[in-house]
Amino acid sequence: MAEACAGPTQEGSSRRDARSCFIGEIDYVRRLVGIDHVGVGTDMAGLSTFTSIPTYRALASVPAALLARGFREGEVRKLLGGNFLRVFEAVTAG
Repeated sequence: MAEACAGPTQEGSSRRDARSCFIGEIDYVRRLVGIDHVGVGTDMAGLSTFTSIPTYRALASVPAALLARGFREGEVRKLLGGNFLRVFEAVTAG
């Protein structure tokens, strides 16, 4: 599974620009490998001082941004955990 990471962005860029870039990266990976192979990851461990998604509260804006970019609701569910759960269940089942 490919994972788009909301990790470090360039210093000096705004969070809005960073989030837009992050959404663009997700869209690129979706077109490259297909929606069933993409997940969203964040750096909430404090390893970076500037990320496009700095808090879980900020993560709440991602679904609307994805929908505005043309993603369907089912695709957003897959990105925000559905794909991970599918793979995790398959791996742990046997």
